[in-house]
Amino acid sequence: MERREFLKGTLALGAGALAAAGFSGCAPQNTQTANTGSSSTSPSGSARWSWDIAPEPITDIAETIQADIVVVGAGFAGVCAAQSAAEEGATVVVLEKTAQANGRGLDIGNFGATWFNDHPEFTQYHDAADAERIYYEFSHSNVNRLLFRYWAQHSGVAFDHLADYMQKTYGYDVSMSATAPADRYNASEYYRELPTCLQFGYGWYDEDGNWWMQGIVNKVAQWAADLGADFRYETPAVQLVTNDAGAVTGVIGESKSGFVQVNASKGVILACGDIGGNDEMLEAWCPLALRTGANVYTPAGANTGDGVKMGLWVGADVQHGPAAPMIHPMGEGGPFGQGGEGLGFLCVNREGERYTVEVNNTPGMANARLNQPGGISYTIFDADYADKILKICPENIGISGAPIIDDNTQQTIDDAVAAQNGMCFTADTIEELASQIGADPATLRSTVDRWNELVGNGNDTDMMLPADRLSDLSTPPYYASFNPQANMVIIYGLNCDSHSRVCDKDDKPIEGLYAIGNMQGNFFALDYPLIIPGISHGRCLTFGYDLPKAMLKDELI
Repeated sequence: MERREFLKGTLALGAGALAAAGFSGCAPQNTQTANTGSSSTSPSGSARWSWDIAPEPITDIAETIQADIVVVGAGFAGVCAAQSAAEEGATVVVLEKTAQANGRGLDIGNFGATWFNDHPEFTQYHDAADAERIYYEFSHSNVNRLLFRYWAQHSGVAFDHLADYMQKTYGYDVSMSATAPADRYNASEYYRELPTCLQFGYGWYDEDGNWWMQGIVNKVAQWAADLGADFRYETPAVQLVTNDAGAVTGVIGESKSGFVQVNASKGVILACGDIGGNDEMLEAWCPLALRTGANVYTPAGANTGDGVKMGLWVGADVQHGPAAPMIHPMGEGGPFGQGGEGLGFLCVNREGERYTVEVNNTPGMANARLNQPGGISYTIFDADYADKILKICPENIGISGAPIIDDNTQQTIDDAVAAQNGMCFTADTIEELASQIGADPATLRSTVDRWNELVGNGNDTDMMLPADRLSDLSTPPYYASFNPQANMVIIYGLNCDSHSRVCDKDDKPIEGLYAIGNMQGNFFALDYPLIIPGISHGRCLTFGYDLPKAMLKDELI
């Protein structure tokens, strides 16, 4: 089953259905503008955004708990932090808004894990210092380079700690993820990927039918609980507690039985995810993501920027650089919707114009589409698609591990055309096909003629598509297949320093408050960098493993 097919069922909950509710209360404190990454007020002094107005302090506490460390969020970063703290003998409480720990995806990126010592075929591409340079250039210097360096230099130890436990407890072996195929290591600069992404087992799903990372998160959460971590599910954190000096001393969560206050002697770790399910935050900080119309984050409704709000209400600032959307070419689309297979078939916008190199890293494909009129794009292919796919990908294996084409492919295409739902069109001429997608026939005809000229020359001087991905359009009938795009995560975290401490707008750390995972701002900016696949889970594990140890010793990572 392909990734986009598996996730199609989640698309009914578009981004609008996931918007967070607003709050009301005392006068707004933050006066920076949304364009620079913070909230703002209107000239009249009223709030522009719901988070501009902090709620009144909650006082009707039903239960009070004392802990060394409080972790907000039971995603991969949160459960790793809980496990690490509990392993050190600390009392740790985890507040999670949903009914379980949550994971998604496959890979854990790292440098220096023991596995690489036994697989020298990968180490020639495995240089942390070079990756740091590439990553910093990729972000146009909009990130804190020292945060990346910390991950790169410490990620191998953290991964080995987890891998040892998974092997001894569950018999899981480490493998290189299929999401970074070998041909990407020496590929075009448009879609080069370093082999940093390791996973446990093989394939996409574990023995229980979970996505691998959901299964790993479940197991790490259980590991933490066995060590004494107290998980409070269906207890969303709603407010941070501060003392008279402004230091964060605890968190208030809301359980079914009322408000629970967890006091933290060593500090609070925010690990409660991204902003992708909050339309208001996307409007303020990442309007591009509103053009997709779909959100495939799981569980739906969980990633509503709660931690960002709570941080702002105690004086924190948001990250300095722009948001880093992870928008992928996935969701409801037509056949050969230009996902991760890298086929290279011609892509055009709704005007019938070619607009980008067709083989790109997956966020690059989606971003290019969203910057076209209406965010609309189509893949154009002809009746010889099967022969051309087998020439481009002789192994006939897609990113999911399933065949790209099989005996049912033509029927799938025919059914998509017959559905008349805008996903796939067919015609005997390019001009007729243009009319079906609403493009100017002369424009699409000119685009296809130019495409065929480039293919004939064996050199794409217009967009630099690699020559081995070029294939002509000359055999009717012709097809236009809608290219989808959907939000996965939209990363826009709190302002963090090189030690993962949350800072205010003057870049001064707020005592007692830390952020990891997608809450950790200044690590990603502009885009999610698939040039280093698995980096998001990798930083969740690394900072989750190291930060609690430092906090308990009153040290900095």
